[in-house]
Amino acid sequence: VRGLAWVVLGLMVLLALVFGYWTFSNWVRVPVVQIPPVVGKNLTEADQILSSAGLKQKVVDQRASDRPKGEVIEQRPEAGQDARLGREIELVLSSGPELVEVPPVVGKTITEAVSIIEAAGLRVGQRFPRNDPSVPPDTVIEQSPRSGTGVVKGITYVDLTFSTGKAQYSMPSLSGLNLEEARKQLDKLKLATQVKEVNDSRYGPGVVIDQTPKAGERVVEGDKAELVVNRGTTRNQTVQIVVPKGSAPVEILVTVSDTRGTATAYRRVHQPNEVILINLSWMGESALYSVYANGSLMGQDILR
Repeated sequence: VRGLAWVVLGLMVLLALVFGYWTFSNWVRVPVVQIPPVVGKNLTEADQILSSAGLKQKVVDQRASDRPKGEVIEQRPEAGQDARLGREIELVLSSGPELVEVPPVVGKTITEAVSIIEAAGLRVGQRFPRNDPSVPPDTVIEQSPRSGTGVVKGITYVDLTFSTGKAQYSMPSLSGLNLEEARKQLDKLKLATQVKEVNDSRYGPGVVIDQTPKAGERVVEGDKAELVVNRGTTRNQTVQIVVPKGSAPVEILVTVSDTRGTATAYRRVHQPNEVILINLSWMGESALYSVYANGSLMGQDILR
């Protein structure tokens, strides 16, 4: 009896080994296929595509998205990977967009607005600064979309326009302008003007020769700008001119070109060969004077 029992047991073990080997061999020999892409398809289309590839599908989740309801928005494993014939591919379907109302954030600080928008399941979009002296800095003065608008949760961006408080500008370059023109530019920027006068013979009277703040620096509406303006001092030099020879009187014209421009310094009729002395005035380090006889240039020289 014991011998028979051992024989039966041995046969059972042998059968189990044979069956296991057969099962393992069949599993190893199961063909491998490439998983086709089904994201963007509806469930019916996805099932047909997977079935044609010898695969199965299983819906494991649904969640809100901007895609139509029932569309595949995710698959696991991803398309392109290998899978054994008959494997189940897990699918996530869209339940359609979830609509929420845009919360009101006008009047809130930027920090508060960001928290409120994100708490509503929305995203913060672009931030646009605007000069508005009537509204405290970093306060939201506009939002887009407006509050109460129905939008898709999770994908909608809310743009914010916020106040920077007082207007800010880049300081213009005023050096070389006359005081009146410089004041006009500062008045446009609503900057207070303080003038400091100096004597500098290199410049004409009333010309801006320095400024604070410097050109390009940031200034805020209401700031004070100091202009250093030349009070105006002139330099003088006496020049000798000999009237050309001839038989008729000659008109002598003298012009001076300095930091103020070109101006007539002398005009008078003289007798031929007359020697005249003319006192010329100019501003700046140097100037050019030109002498004309009856409209024709006689000569030029530098005043220093």
